[in-house]
Amino acid sequence: MGCGTGNYSAAMLKYGVGKISLVDASQGMLEKARGKLDENKDRIGDIKEAVLPFLPFDDGTFDAAMINQVMHHLGDSPDGESFPAIQETFKEMHRVLKPGGVVVITNTLKTQYHGHWFCNLFPDVLEKFKMQVPSTDSVNKMLRIAGFRTGTPVSYLGNDWFEGFSDVEGPLSEEWRMRHSVFSFASKEELNKGLEFLKSMKASGTLQSFYDKHDGTSTTGTFILFSASKKQ
Repeated sequence: MGCGTGNYSAAMLKYGVGKISLVDASQGMLEKARGKLDENKDRIGDIKEAVLPFLPFDDGTFDAAMINQVMHHLGDSPDGESFPAIQETFKEMHRVLKPGGVVVITNTLKTQYHGHWFCNLFPDVLEKFKMQVPSTDSVNKMLRIAGFRTGTPVSYLGNDWFEGFSDVEGPLSEEWRMRHSVFSFASKEELNKGLEFLKSMKASGTLQSFYDKHDGTSTTGTFILFSASKKQ
C-alpha cells in the first residue's frame, strides 16, 4: 500500500514472496512499478490506483500487507495527536487481511526526525512536518483499535538505509530533496533560507561539523518497524 515505484515490491519478490498486489494514489508511480516488475509479471496480482484509506479489495484477501514511509502522507491531524486517516487505513488493512494475516509498517516518527541531520537546517519546516507524524505509542494504539495484536516496535539504527543520506551537500540537489518528504512542507522562502545556511557553512568549512553534531541516527534510528497480526 502506497507502493510508489515498486522498490519494496521488487525486493519482496527477490526474497521469495509468492505473489504481490500493489496500490498507490499515483498512476505515474504505478506505471514505473509495472515496468520495474515486468520480468516477474506472473507473480503480480492487481495493480490498482486508489487513495488511502480506501483499499479496493474484498474482505480477507491477503496473507500480509506492507506500508512503508506512507503515514506522513496521510497526515490530517488537527492537533498532532489524532490521525483519522491513518486510523481508517489501519482498519482497512485489517479488513482485507485473512485471519492470522500480518501487517508490517515502517515510518520515521516524531522522535527520530531531529536525528536526521538535514532537518535541522529547516527547524520551522520540521515542526510543521512533525504535526503529521504519530508517535510510537499512537501507532500501536491505532493498530489495536483497528483489531490487531501488536508486536514490539524495532528502531533501525544507522543511516545506510537511504542512499546519500550522509552527503552533506545533498540538500542542494532537487533530486536528493525529492527522496525526503519533509521538504514538501517547505515554502520557497523556508527552503531558500535553509539552503543559504548550508552554503554559508560550506564556505566557512563548518558543514561537516554541523552534520556530525546533528546526525542522531545511530541512537534514535532512521525509522521504526512495526508488526501486527489479525486474530485467528
